[in-house]
This record gives sequence, C-alpha cells and structure tokens, in this order.
Amino acid sequence: MTAPRFYRHYKNKPYKYLGIARHSETLEELVLYETRYENALGPVWVRPKEMFFEKIEKDDSSVFRFEPIVFNYIESKQISAKNISDIEMISTKCFTYFDLQKLNLKLSENPQVFLLIAYENLIPVGFKLGFVTDENTFDSWLGGVLPEYRGLGIAFELMTKQHQWVKNNNFKKIQTKVRNHFHDIIRLNLKHGFEIVSTEVELDNEITVLFQKIV
Repeated sequence: MTAPRFYRHYKNKPYKYLGIARHSETLEELVLYETRYENALGPVWVRPKEMFFEKIEKDDSSVFRFEPIVFNYIESKQISAKNISDIEMISTKCFTYFDLQKLNLKLSENPQVFLLIAYENLIPVGFKLGFVTDENTFDSWLGGVLPEYRGLGIAFELMTKQHQWVKNNNFKKIQTKVRNHFHDIIRLNLKHGFEIVSTEVELDNEITVLFQKIV
C-alpha cells in the first residue's frame, strides 16, 4: 500500500513523504521526508522507518509521531450560506479582503457554478470557484489556500479536479485571470497547460495576465 503524501508531526509541523531509502551499510529502512515550512537546518530529513510510523505517548494518550494528513474535496453546483462563509474566511486570510457584493453579482450573472472546497477534517483549507459563461467556456474565477496549508499539494489538486470536471462536462476551454504579483498561481497555471493570451492594466496600474486552456 502506498503511504500518504503528507504528514503532520505531533508538534503540528507539516511534512511531505518522499519514500523509503536504505542505509548503505546496515540496509536499515529509512523514511526520506521534506519539511513544508522554512527550517534553518535544511528541508530534507531521514528517520528510521519504525520510528517514523510509530506511536508515542503525549498528554497521557497514544498518538502517531507522524499523522497522515487527509484532505476531502467537496464539490457543489450550488453555493450555500456555509460555502460563502468558508470562501470568505479563506479569501480574507489569503488576500486580506473579500468582496461579497462582487461574488453576488457574479452569481446573478452566471448562475451555473462549480465549487470545490478542500477540508482537513471539518476545517475548510482551500477552494476553487468557477462559472459557466457559455456552452463552450468555463471561467475559473477565484481560489485560494490558507497560508499554513500551502505546499501540501492542495492548489494543484483543486485545479486538477476542476479541469477534470470541465472536461467531463464537454466544455471546450477554460479561461482565468491572475494579477501579475501572484507568481505561484501563474506558475501553477502554466504547469496545468494554460497559455497566456493577453494582459490588461488595472485601475491601480497593476497588470493582470489572461490565461486560456483548451480541454
């Protein structure tokens, strides 16, 4: 059975599981793993396999030293008040603002929506929201991942699932816009096959990059 990709240490730090290595002299199995946060001592670590997967005593209870991080991706074609609350919380932490009036305007103009929200347990940690603009086109409008959950593959998985839904529903293309200073999102779009089709200058003189992908 394949081990999960991400784990949370009992001290609440996230790590990415890279695989099993062997000690060249003893052939002992070692887990190779990577920090998903800034660590002054370096990002890549090893630990004996048994120790990595073992349980330890903490606060009079038995817990895993490294607990698998499991994300649930919930999709919806209607937006509830709870969805809006989750989107507002994530957007505010990602971008420091949330424009409810703009969201309601988008919903009134484009009633066909596809929303994905990622949860760890019951905590909303990321989302991706888009609209059907015509019979051929899907507009991937807004998304974000909480800062403390970045680097765990959530944004990549949200985009992958969104694009698969678009393809399954026979749309021909996806379009999206990204402000030029969101470098990570621009790189993620390019990794997912988007092409830059044009740019726009916003009222604050920042450049917005327009992307398109044929599916």
